[in-house]
Amino acid sequence: MHSRDGYSPEQNPHALVLNRGEPVKLYRANVWLSVNQVYDIVEAEGERGPYKVSTRSYIYALSDGDGEIVGFHYHPESNMDFCHLHFRRSAEFGKAHFPTGRVAIEEVIALAIRDLGVTPRRADYREVLGEGLAAFRQWRTWDSRGTM
Repeated sequence: MHSRDGYSPEQNPHALVLNRGEPVKLYRANVWLSVNQVYDIVEAEGERGPYKVSTRSYIYALSDGDGEIVGFHYHPESNMDFCHLHFRRSAEFGKAHFPTGRVAIEEVIALAIRDLGVTPRRADYREVLGEGLAAFRQWRTWDSRGTM
């Protein structure tokens, strides 16, 4: 099966990389965001069809001038095949993999605004992030451990 533009699901995986892998400075704060995600486009059934995006891995990170503050990871191809986070500044816990549920990029952006002093560029940011997060939660097909 092919889409109207000739795409077929066999052309997987795909990469989403923000700013060619370089952190992006967030508005009016000393905070940078990095986004790397690998995903497949697969055939879907019912309301999800005819295609859907399925996340294979992600690394979202927030950093400042002193380095990474926190990183949210899911990379099942490694021996850490569960969703987790890292606190890079902590000498004691820097290499620990703290288990988390699956994390959406909307949640990372909300954290930056709510807790790290980032100024939103849109007055309706709560609604925009909320709509994106609701869609993520409605259509995800794997749980926090990466299983179906």
